[in-house]
Amino acid sequence: MLDISVSAVSGNCVIFAYTLVILLQCVIEVTGQLYLLTTKPSIGKILLLAPMFFTSFMVITTIIALLFQRSSHGRIYSQYEALSMEQLRRANKPILAEVRQLFDAGIYQFAAFLAAVALGSIGYLPLNEFDYEHNVWPAIQALKLIEDGPKAVIYTIATLNYLVMPGKGCILLLYGLHIMHLCSLYCVSSILLRGKLKGIAVNRPAAADLMLSDQAWVTQELKSCIKQDVRLKTFCSAIIDHFKWILLFHVALAVIILSLLYYINLFLNGGYSPLGSRCFVAIANILSFTYSYNSENFREQVENIRQEICNLPWYSFNKCNQKLVHVFLSNMLQPRYLSVGGLFDANHEFLVLVMHKVFNVLTILSNLDPDRAGN
Repeated sequence: MLDISVSAVSGNCVIFAYTLVILLQCVIEVTGQLYLLTTKPSIGKILLLAPMFFTSFMVITTIIALLFQRSSHGRIYSQYEALSMEQLRRANKPILAEVRQLFDAGIYQFAAFLAAVALGSIGYLPLNEFDYEHNVWPAIQALKLIEDGPKAVIYTIATLNYLVMPGKGCILLLYGLHIMHLCSLYCVSSILLRGKLKGIAVNRPAAADLMLSDQAWVTQELKSCIKQDVRLKTFCSAIIDHFKWILLFHVALAVIILSLLYYINLFLNGGYSPLGSRCFVAIANILSFTYSYNSENFREQVENIRQEICNLPWYSFNKCNQKLVHVFLSNMLQPRYLSVGGLFDANHEFLVLVMHKVFNVLTILSNLDPDRAGN
C-alpha cells in the first residue's frame, strides 16, 4: 500500500521538470528571505520569515534526498525482500492480521498528509487584495515594486507562485510516505521474527522434559531466529543511516511550529492571514507527528522482540537451548529511534522539550521587538 518508489520522482519527465521548477522556486525563496533578513534585520522580521525560510530549505533538502537516495532505497528494499518476503508468503492468519493493522494505521497517516497538502494549497491564497507588507512569501512582497503596474502581470506572477505550493506539499508528502514505508517494512520484519519465536512456544508443549527430537527442533529454530535477528539489525541500521542526515534538516519543523506560536498574538492585532498561518501550523504538526510516531514505532520493535523471547518456555529447554536463549537476549540491541544526524533521536519527549524551551525564548523576544513597541 505504501510502496512508494523514490525513483518515480525522476522517472517521469514531466514530474522531473516540475520538481526542478519547485527546486528553483525554493532556492529563490531562500535567497529572497535571506536578503529581507539582512537588509533590515529585526526580531519581528526574523520571526515572520523563519517558518517560510525553514519550509523552503526543507523542501530543497527533501528534493535532493529524493533524487540522490534512489540507490540507497533500492538496496534497503532488496534487504527487506531477502529478509521477509518468503516468510510473509507462509505467514499464518494472526501474523497477517497484525501486518494488516500496521498498514491500516499507515492509511490514516496518508489521509492526514493528504489533508495537510490540501490545506497548504489554499491556506495562503489572498482573501481580498495582496498584502504586500505582511505577506510571508518574498515573491509576493516583491510585487510591491510593480503594484502600480498592470494587474494582469501581478496576478500572473502571484498565480505562478501559488501553483508551486501544491508541489511543495507533494514533495513533503512523498518523503513522509517514504519514511512511513521503510519504517513499516522494518515493523513487518519484526512481526515475522516475533511470529517465528511464538511458534516455538505454540508448536511444542511446555512440558518439564521435552523429547530429544523436540530439543533438536528447538535448537534449529532458535539458531534460525538468531540469524534472522542479526539480519534485522543490519536492516535497522541501513534505515537509520538512510534517514540520518535528511532528518537533521527536517528537525526545522519544530522551529516552524514554535515560530508560528508568535503569530497567535499578531492575529489578535490584525495584519496576517489567520487562515494561512493556522493551516501552516496544522501541516507542520502533522509532519512532525508522523516523524516522531514512526520513530516511536521503530523503537518499540526491539522491546517487542525481547518480550517474545522472555515468553519462551525456556525452563523446559535443555542447557544448550537455555544458553541459546541467553545469547539471544544478550545480543539484543538497545531500543533505537530514527537518529537525526547522529546527534539526537527523533522522539516525542525531545520535541516537547524543545517546544517548551524555545516558546519561552520567543515570548521574551516578542516583548523586546521594537516593531511592536507601539502596539
